[in-house]
Amino acid sequence: MVALDVSRIAKRFGKVQAVDGISFQVRPGELVGLLGPNGAGKSTALRLIAGLVHADAGSVQLGGHDVRQARQAALASAGFLIESPALPAELTVTAALAWVAFLGGKPVEVARRREVLAQVGLADVAERRVRQLSLGMKQRLAIGAAVLERPPLLVLDEPLNGLDPPGVRDIGELLRRLAAEGTALLVSSHLLDEVERTASRVLVMARGRLVAEQPVDVAHRGALRELFFSVTGQGAA
Repeated sequence: MVALDVSRIAKRFGKVQAVDGISFQVRPGELVGLLGPNGAGKSTALRLIAGLVHADAGSVQLGGHDVRQARQAALASAGFLIESPALPAELTVTAALAWVAFLGGKPVEVARRREVLAQVGLADVAERRVRQLSLGMKQRLAIGAAVLERPPLLVLDEPLNGLDPPGVRDIGELLRRLAAEGTALLVSSHLLDEVERTASRVLVMARGRLVAEQPVDVAHRGALRELFFSVTGQGAA
């Protein structure tokens, strides 16, 4: 079974070919990292997957449903963090999750909301208003909103942005645990260390194209680092 099937998607903005015919799949229980420097096309690729922009070519299937031909069914099979949701500032944290569930047409029980807040480390601020949250807390809440309805697929764009080191550790552990429980995850990042700690397989993207795909393990780590530094122009530390 394939949770996400991306086939030769492409997108141009004016003279810029942001995504250039990329293809890959993500299966249940996989945590796949989409790695590349800023401007590689990662966010555009994820926006195409989420149906936020239309591809010039190619197709995307979520849970076996084409995102253009059966949009509602496709999007119902996944949770997304592409752009931080504009949650009402005056709602409490727990009410914000209820609001997200209402918009999705699937009201979520209080017990589940409490469980999610504990998972993302926000249980102690459940009654705080969204406007009072720090940037890192808002990022945790956005991740909580994505996992709230237990989707079989998660598509997350730079989910660790804005988090402090304990937050990076906690959310990394949550993502690995979800994968171990059978969730399919596609997680983008421009940070190599972050991907090495969380992903089981890596897609490396540069200039709108996929330039490599390989597992993340000790045997492949050296080759992955060499490729990443060549793509980004950085030197190895």
